[in-house]
Amino acid sequence: SAIRSTVNISLLSEFPLLLSGQLKLQVPVFTLWGACEDVQVLEKFRAGTYAIENLHIIDEATTRCLDVGGVKLRILGLGGALVPHKMFDNGDGNAPIAGGQGTMWATALQIGELVDTAQRVFDPTETRLLVTHASPGREGIIAQLALVVKADLTISAGLHFRYGSSYNEFSVQGDFEGFR
Repeated sequence: SAIRSTVNISLLSEFPLLLSGQLKLQVPVFTLWGACEDVQVLEKFRAGTYAIENLHIIDEATTRCLDVGGVKLRILGLGGALVPHKMFDNGDGNAPIAGGQGTMWATALQIGELVDTAQRVFDPTETRLLVTHASPGREGIIAQLALVVKADLTISAGLHFRYGSSYNEFSVQGDFEGFR
C-alpha cells in the first residue's frame, strides 16, 4: 500500500486515450507488431473495429508507398517472432495472423501473402524497405524473404540490442553461394 500511494498511474497504457481520440499522434507512425502483443487487438485493427489517426500498421497484406524527398519508399512488413515449430499454428488468431497468451508469431501463410503482396506492387523505380520483427541477420528465412520481395533495405527489432546496427550480408559471407 505504501508503494501504491506513491505511484500516480491511472492507466497501464495510453492505448485507450489513443482509441478515444483524447491523445493524438502528431505525425504518421508506421509500425508492425512484435513478439509480445495481443492477437485480438491486432485483429480488431485489421477488421477496422479499431482505428487511430496517423497510425499505420504494416503487415503482409498491406503496403504503403511514401514520397520521401522525391524518393518513392515502398514499405513491406512481417510482424511477430519467427518460431519455426509454430509456422503452421495460428494459436488463438484467425488466419493468417497468429498468437496467443500475449505472444505473436509469423506463419507460413503470412510469409506467402507477403510475397504475393510484394510481387503485385513491384515497381523498379521504388526503393523497397522490408520491416520485420525477426532479424534477417539472425534468421536465414527472413534474409531469403528479403531477397524474394526484392527489398533494398531491411529494418528489424528482434535482436534486442541496446544500439542499432547495420551490416551488409555480403560482408559476413565469403561468396553468394555461401549466402544462398
